[in-house]
Order: sequence, then structure tokens, then C-alpha cells
Amino acid sequence: MDIFYHTFETSLSSLILVQVKVYEYLMSHNKMEPSHVKVISQYNAQCFAIRGALKRKRFDNSNVTTVVSSQGNIRISL
Repeated sequence: MDIFYHTFETSLSSLILVQVKVYEYLMSHNKMEPSHVKVISQYNAQCFAIRGALKRKRFDNSNVTTVVSSQGNIRISL
């Protein structure tokens, strides 16, 4: 059980890291506005973790939301 939890936690951390890196790349290389990019994740807890990681990188105006909340909006999604 501990191995499964550790693997799951590592996978989740990796997913969050990838989303933050892609967001960081889009903001720095493509000169995109934060309002034009939405980070979408499956669960509220993941969104909370991603928002925290982005704030630590000084991306305070990031738009992070769940899949359900994002339905009906048109933006580039990660």
C-alpha cells in the first residue's frame, strides 16, 4: 500500500511540475497573456496545488480550473 501511495504521489507531483513548466514556457517564450491560457486539471486538490506552484513562480494571475468548471470557455488549455 505504501508503494502505491508513493508512486501515485510522485506521478501527481510530476503532472503538476509539467503543467507549471508548460505554463512558464508559454508566458516567457510566446509572450502570451495569462488571461489567454487556462490550466485545466481533473480535481480541485490538483488545481489548488498547481495554483500554489504557479504563485511560487510569481504567476499570480494564472487561470487554473477543473474540467467541469472550464466547459463552455474557449482558450488554449494545458
